[in-house]
Amino acid sequence: RFNSEVLAFEQDAASVQVTVRDLQRENTYTVSADYLVGADGARSLVREGMGAKLEGQYGLSRNYNIVFHAPGLAQAHALGPAIMYWQINEDVPSLIGPMDRGDTWFFMPTGVPPDFRLDAEGSAALIRRATGIDLPYRALSTDEWVASRFLGDNYRDRRVFLVGDACHLHPPFGGYGMNMGVADSVDLGWKLAAVLAGWGGEALLDSYMAERRPVHQMVLDEAVANHA
Repeated sequence: RFNSEVLAFEQDAASVQVTVRDLQRENTYTVSADYLVGADGARSLVREGMGAKLEGQYGLSRNYNIVFHAPGLAQAHALGPAIMYWQINEDVPSLIGPMDRGDTWFFMPTGVPPDFRLDAEGSAALIRRATGIDLPYRALSTDEWVASRFLGDNYRDRRVFLVGDACHLHPPFGGYGMNMGVADSVDLGWKLAAVLAGWGGEALLDSYMAERRPVHQMVLDEAVANHA
């Protein structure tokens, strides 16, 4: 279900019993399933429940995501339309680009120092400094995030599997995150379907991690190189 989260699970030879909380109705219920796939992100409770660990390096850099309103910004520069602009300078290295509608934009200062803090007022001033364009910027949200490199040590515990950010985390530069999550799900999906249809077996399910983890390793290296 959408808007639900896994709280706990138990498994035996035949099924997985999953305790789930409905975030809309705020009630808890139990589901019995043939398999459980944890696609629950970086703080995966499924990963924690199956005893898998993320191994790697935390804190390659500190960064901010700022969503802001800026009427006229698209017309205030001569670079033409793009989905993302890289602002490469010693003062405020950053990315900036339009969101999906109107005059809403994102701004991402990268590699900020440990003592750096940013609020709505400071965000507007920093955007002016980074772009060199003086407009009435209005910050809608500011979120700090940390770039890290992590890879899961295990993607499977019997009837429980991990996909996406639950088993690999990397800097976003290159746009690999969603692509890898979809590819994980396609690879695992057809194999689970084969087992449920009766023509696949345990060795096919074991091939999921064997096939995907080397790809994750390669892509994580590429994302870290792009970050650097």
